[in-house]
Amino acid sequence: MELLREACKKLCKCGKDDGALSDDSDIPEDTDTSSEEEVKEVQGSKAAQQAYECIKPLPCMQALASDKAIALIQAGELVDYDADTQIFEEGDPALHVYIIVRGSVSIRVMMPELGNDPIPVQSLYDGQVFGDAKIAAWKDANAPPPKRKGGARTQEDTCMLRIPAPAYRHALGLDTKTNGPNQTGGNTEGNDEEEGALLPEVRRKVQALLKSPLFQGAAASTLVLLATNLQEVSLRHDDVFMEIDQALQACFLISQGYVRVSVPAVDLEANLGPAYDDASRILGSGRLPHHGPALGVTSWKKKKREKKSGSDLLSRFNLSKGEVPVFQLGMRPLLMPTDSVSSSATPRPSRLITRLPGNPRRGSAWHQSLRRTQMVPYLGGTPSDIELCFLHAGQAFGLQTLLDKQDCSYVSSCEVRVQSSEAKILVLTPASLLYLNESLAQSLKDKVGSMDDPVMSPERQEAEQMADELIDGSEIIRCGTGVAEETPLPCVAVCGVGTLEEESVGAAVHQEFQVFKGDGPEAPVWFDLLGVVQRSWEDLDQAMARCRTMVVCPPLGLSDRRKVKAMRDGLKILLDSCPSALNRIVILSQIGAQAGGGGFNVGSFFGVDFKSGSYGSLEDEVTVYARKRPPSQPLSVLVVRAGDQDVRPGVVQVSLNEESGKTSPETVAAAMFNAVLYGVNANFTVLDRRQGRRMAWGEVLLPCVGPEVWRKEVPDARKAALFVQQWASTFIDGSFRFGMKTPMEQRPTPSGCELRFRPVGTPSAKTMEELDEGGLEFLAELAPDGTQRLRCRRVAYSAKAVIKANSERALLQQFQRDWAEAMGESTWTIF
Repeated sequence: MELLREACKKLCKCGKDDGALSDDSDIPEDTDTSSEEEVKEVQGSKAAQQAYECIKPLPCMQALASDKAIALIQAGELVDYDADTQIFEEGDPALHVYIIVRGSVSIRVMMPELGNDPIPVQSLYDGQVFGDAKIAAWKDANAPPPKRKGGARTQEDTCMLRIPAPAYRHALGLDTKTNGPNQTGGNTEGNDEEEGALLPEVRRKVQALLKSPLFQGAAASTLVLLATNLQEVSLRHDDVFMEIDQALQACFLISQGYVRVSVPAVDLEANLGPAYDDASRILGSGRLPHHGPALGVTSWKKKKREKKSGSDLLSRFNLSKGEVPVFQLGMRPLLMPTDSVSSSATPRPSRLITRLPGNPRRGSAWHQSLRRTQMVPYLGGTPSDIELCFLHAGQAFGLQTLLDKQDCSYVSSCEVRVQSSEAKILVLTPASLLYLNESLAQSLKDKVGSMDDPVMSPERQEAEQMADELIDGSEIIRCGTGVAEETPLPCVAVCGVGTLEEESVGAAVHQEFQVFKGDGPEAPVWFDLLGVVQRSWEDLDQAMARCRTMVVCPPLGLSDRRKVKAMRDGLKILLDSCPSALNRIVILSQIGAQAGGGGFNVGSFFGVDFKSGSYGSLEDEVTVYARKRPPSQPLSVLVVRAGDQDVRPGVVQVSLNEESGKTSPETVAAAMFNAVLYGVNANFTVLDRRQGRRMAWGEVLLPCVGPEVWRKEVPDARKAALFVQQWASTFIDGSFRFGMKTPMEQRPTPSGCELRFRPVGTPSAKTMEELDEGGLEFLAELAPDGTQRLRCRRVAYSAKAVIKANSERALLQQFQRDWAEAMGESTWTIF
């Protein structure tokens, strides 16, 4: 470090800043140049060479030719930063490139959904470069400099080489003086000279990139930065680089050698055309709902099932003697039901087994028709695989990964094996495009979109395209929005304490309904819980006659038990005046109101009611009244619990369980109004938090509609909806109910499937819409934040129906096991 510092000081003395950015052609010839200036120039060159020898072992310097590395040193300056020093902030103009000589730097990005502080995303150490991607893409010198997408802060005492943006571009030959703004075409001699100045490894990578159709027409100088930062994988002969059904993580471009792309022989020789059912199976569902049978696929369901041992099940790798396998298009494992297993000491296996493509149920009409017409011809020794093509230097596969920030939408349909003595493959990711200028990066994406991926078989591409057209055209699947839907608002009776001119939660809730409904016959009606005792029965009956929902908003935090008891008496009078058409009551309570419920009550034993002056007594008054209603006049009760009063609102958090915290009056009023608006039917707690992601009420209250019992993020919501529909139509049938005693019925929905319980003894004339003993609904959704997920919520529970938690758990556990088995995932957490 001391030698490096001395060399940099010598460079400063020699005036290296005066000519670092100018071309030789721009310097006027001066015949009277003094010998002193010549000496300074020689000393500056020696100092730069000495500095280069000090930092030559750094990885970034090893990737550059010596003249370019020395040019960078001459253009930069050595700076020292103390620990925990901010180098630049997110949004600052990109004016410099930094090379870490010694120390470490943390790159941080602002993520508002995770809080107000920047989040560390990467740590950089000795020899690494940062701040260069934006500068490399900055082409127009007249345009303002690009903005930083993240901030940088030192983690320890750090020494860095700071290089101005114009000098960095000039030293690496990224200027566009000769090639123009598009960097295409250009001067061939300049390109050759540029390539000659590169290190052999970088030059070879650049040449491989130039051979690729992806970079056709690009200048070599525009690919230097990309080639320098690309990861390269070295392989030997007969190494398998990619297997069938392997997920694609990046785009792979061959820089040296060649590889062989092949598929199993039975897959290619079957040559089955993509049918309607094949397209749905490729999307992971097995069979599209509401469509006629193809190839006799439904006939096996109606046949009587015979018990078979596990060894008798047909498998692609366990064939009987003389049996020839057949191929059915579709790369995901198909799901087939197995026979019920008799009770024994051994664990009960899953009713779903994964089957590899080409294995229909043995003995079915589907199987027999395939064996008669699509039998693989005997070739006297069938090869294990069939060659599709060879990929040489410059060719690439896994192209779609350059377009998708998430996982690629398809897996490899072929095997990629090295055939040359050695091969080297470059790894390109979406982040690699940052090392290209914007025009070249956009041109690359356009080319990728129009090219076929060599590792994706043509049959699969055709089937996927046909599946997308079929689904989009028929609108079988329409994923949910991930936001609760608004319900029609009837006339609402708002009950509080005092008048509407006083500031209270009840008055705020009444104002919300007044603004939403306006003046008219369905305008909200206000009732004072402490003043109703002075009104006549006829007046109360007439005022309540047109109300269909009651919202009870007592003031929270009262320590006067007598006042709470008086509110309970007023509530009892209002309940006696409720019309039979009133079908819903939403009541506000505080956290812990029912904490003392249950167990032995000493007060009731001696005739003393200790609960009469508490908020729990208000809840009990409403729930007891609802239970007394006849079945023909059902009444649902929703309890909204809030925490201690908070002065200012924060980020709203809703939980189905009671949690401690504080809630502002504004949040409480909004929660009561939106609970009625969105049809919430599960008790919840609303709190104000100081951190978190702000969401609309429709998204906040979504788990409380049903309520929701389970959710999981999925790669593709449409595929998940198709899978659920096929799973339900195949297995929620007859005696195959996964051990549940309660029969069920199912029907597909646009975004998934709905299943309802039909208890034994239910009249057969009762349609599925009339079943009100509960059920589950699977919903595939595209959330507002862009995530795709699959949710399960309760449906069709009447006001007096008993929650069938055990049956729900058994069904959901079976679904999760079957999904995990089909998708190759681990077991999911239940509830």
